[in-house]
Amino acid sequence: YRLGRSAEMKISRWTPLADRLWPRTDRATGCWPWLGGTREGYGAISVKGRGKGAHVVAWELTNGRPVPPGQQVDHLCHNRRCINPDHLRVVTPSQNQQNRRGASRNSQTGVRNVYPRRGGYTVRVARKHIGDFQNLAEAEAAAVAARRAMMPFSVVDQAA
Repeated sequence: YRLGRSAEMKISRWTPLADRLWPRTDRATGCWPWLGGTREGYGAISVKGRGKGAHVVAWELTNGRPVPPGQQVDHLCHNRRCINPDHLRVVTPSQNQQNRRGASRNSQTGVRNVYPRRGGYTVRVARKHIGDFQNLAEAEAAAVAARRAMMPFSVVDQAA
């Protein structure tokens, strides 16, 4: 038995995968956060002796097939621990990057695709120069508009 688990929750490596996955989530809200172990913020579960993302396993169990080669499971809700199949979709790595939320950790402006330059800000989206702007609000609006046009998988920008 694992620490903190009751006798009726006895789980071993021979327990069916679905019986190991679904009881370890909290389905009280829209997001179903994974309550088991994590790796880099994502839920993690052992499958055939190897660690696998709990969200990937949830998608595969729900859809009855493995994630196609070269594709990834993307969280529409941006919650790494969520395993709700309604919040997951299969995308290419490029599409997954389009759906990022917010600026990078090392951003100097705090706005995605907006970079400081002398006397203002410059906007670059998908390696294309969009323009130069005097204030941050204009630059942010231009970046969002460019992402809407150039990145159709960016759920955050499409909804804005």
